[in-house]
Amino acid sequence: MYKEVKVASATELQQLFQTATAADTPVYVYRQGEGIQVDLRDMNRIVEIDKDNLVATVEPGVKLKDLAEELQRQGLRFVPAELVGLEEQTVGEWVYTGCANPLAWKYGGGKFFVMGGEFVLPDGRLLVTGGKTVKNVTGYDFVRFLNGAYSDFAVGVKFLLKLLPQAAATCCLELQLPTLEKALAFVEELRQRPAVPAGLFWMDEAVQRQVALGAGQKLWLRFDGVQEEVAEQATWARDAVGEKQGQVLRESAGLPALSSFSWGEGFLLTDEYKIPFPQVEVFLSKALEAGSALGLQPGFFGQLGEGKLHLALPSGASVPTALVRQLQGLARELGGACSGKFERLYGTAVQGPLAAIEQQMKKRFDPRGILNRQGGGRL
Repeated sequence: MYKEVKVASATELQQLFQTATAADTPVYVYRQGEGIQVDLRDMNRIVEIDKDNLVATVEPGVKLKDLAEELQRQGLRFVPAELVGLEEQTVGEWVYTGCANPLAWKYGGGKFFVMGGEFVLPDGRLLVTGGKTVKNVTGYDFVRFLNGAYSDFAVGVKFLLKLLPQAAATCCLELQLPTLEKALAFVEELRQRPAVPAGLFWMDEAVQRQVALGAGQKLWLRFDGVQEEVAEQATWARDAVGEKQGQVLRESAGLPALSSFSWGEGFLLTDEYKIPFPQVEVFLSKALEAGSALGLQPGFFGQLGEGKLHLALPSGASVPTALVRQLQGLARELGGACSGKFERLYGTAVQGPLAAIEQQMKKRFDPRGILNRQGGGRL
């Protein structure tokens, strides 16, 4: 059993944690479990948009699409808010699940767009860290640490987000290539070009079948910048895809709509892996072999150019612990890493060399196990 509590301010959350600590009652935020379920959706104010410093101050309940729309009206952008298929996600959810950025190829990881914020610790204390500019940050900088994926060390109640001016020109191409080999060859050529794309999202044939999007290897490629550069990049992409028996399915000025690709609907999400690009083909080949040996049909999607791959299985399949463990080991053998998402989703023991460090830090920040108590909740 759990009790849902709506929180409208940092003070209310602090008081809730203090009460829960005294009663040894677990509190779940962005997860579900036996205890108190906190709803932060009422903390949905865009507190400030500072054009001079290019920083937005927002509460965790602000939806990414609402933030993007407000910034667009002012000629600005928060790059990670341009997520494919995750427009309904709140800023707090985005931070908790690892600060994804579909345009990281050009602009860097999403975690670098969080410059500071306010966090409520499991004992109810408020921690303020970071600032609008680097020179204003003194002492230990906990911004990156507290914004780690599924860290469960504290709850963000205010975020300082780095902004950029709107791009002068943008072009998005929806591409289809017949085989994985040809898709990887296209991406390798793209990686060798001096002007990098803003982002690249990929979906293999197995995932497309799961969500009824079609066949082949599908890529959503985005360029932005000055008009001349964007036009030249788009022309090159059309020609390069044609040479590999592929085709351009659609072209638009904005991110293509993926309304039929609702994350987590129609398939099971299990884990995500970061693989060095030269090893991606090896990883995917062995992953498909491992899945077939277990009678499964795994699919992959993600930011192919950067080797950020997500494993997905048809909805209704059993949780493939054996397969995930095998792929986690393979990822590390190839010089890659795993996110730990599988452990958070299904409550299994955290694996890998960083597990002990993470567990030690959790005990430091939350010795009573109040926040998202391990083994008692799911995303």
